[in-house]
Amino acid sequence: MDSLDMTRLDFYSNSQQVTNCSLTCPRNTTIENEMWWESVTTAVVTKESVVMTVACVVGLVANTLVVCVLAASKNELSLAARYIVNRAAADILFLVTVPYDSRAHLHNSWVFGSLLCKLRSALVLIGPVMSSVFLVALSGSWYVDTCMAGVSAKLRSTLVNVVSTVSWFTILLFSIPTFLQSEVFKEVLQERFHCVSLPLSEDALLSQLLRFLIIILVFVAPLVMCWVLMSLVIPAHTSRPCTPPEHSTSHMTTDESVRHYRLLLSLLVTFTACQLPYWLVYLVNEFIRGVKLGEAVMLAFSATLCLPSVNAALNPLLCIYYLQDLRRCETKAKTTQEQPQLIALVAL
Repeated sequence: MDSLDMTRLDFYSNSQQVTNCSLTCPRNTTIENEMWWESVTTAVVTKESVVMTVACVVGLVANTLVVCVLAASKNELSLAARYIVNRAAADILFLVTVPYDSRAHLHNSWVFGSLLCKLRSALVLIGPVMSSVFLVALSGSWYVDTCMAGVSAKLRSTLVNVVSTVSWFTILLFSIPTFLQSEVFKEVLQERFHCVSLPLSEDALLSQLLRFLIIILVFVAPLVMCWVLMSLVIPAHTSRPCTPPEHSTSHMTTDESVRHYRLLLSLLVTFTACQLPYWLVYLVNEFIRGVKLGEAVMLAFSATLCLPSVNAALNPLLCIYYLQDLRRCETKAKTTQEQPQLIALVAL
């Protein structure tokens, strides 16, 4: 893999276009360490591509299984299950793009054409944002079930429909500029192509604002909101029995309440562990542009590129592990008699 300086004005035939590949390409590389950098980067990118491919296959199968099982359920879905279905759909949209990114990172060139570049850029925006949104919604739903059990089931069901519809509609509108503006650009000196999302100059204020806005929408805001809601739920969850009182509108049994609590905590820990290193390195790269330490950060960024796909693959596995049956039955007797459960289906 050749050492490139993608900050040169003559890198592209259009000097105003700067690719997002510049996030992973080395800068300030000298002749003395070029050979070392090439070997290390090649090894890191190769392993990263393998991990991304495995995560893609596992994630697509597991997320599709969760969506199909819940969508085929004859019973009314619980509010948490409806959010889980939406989040699984968002993760599927993101994982569809992983094979293309993996191939592009491995060969350092985009070979799939302009249309797939536009679709890839839009889905890379839609998937992670919606996954984060529904993680917040799932945390909020658990907070309502635990701390506001008196809220009517009809109101909570309406809230789920509103949140889901508005979120999908908003992100689809927000992704239109990304779809329209994304293009494939060719390097001036070499036969390499790169899929560029929102091709703006890296030094432009609008470009910087857009990058930080995406970080806030995908990671910072969801992380803070989810852990704040969790901090409010934990005392209420541990201070009183999980079984709801007779006048409560909650339909969760004690076992269901414990499973939901453990599932949400596991999802938050996984989200933090996978997304924090990825976005932290991204932010560090934004603040040290032009500094010699940038090469080490670029290597770290390459090593963390697989973490979002790993997160998308782990989400449905956690749901399968903690929730033996994500469907809610109308009566407790009927619930105990229903036999195909999600884990049993996976085992078969």
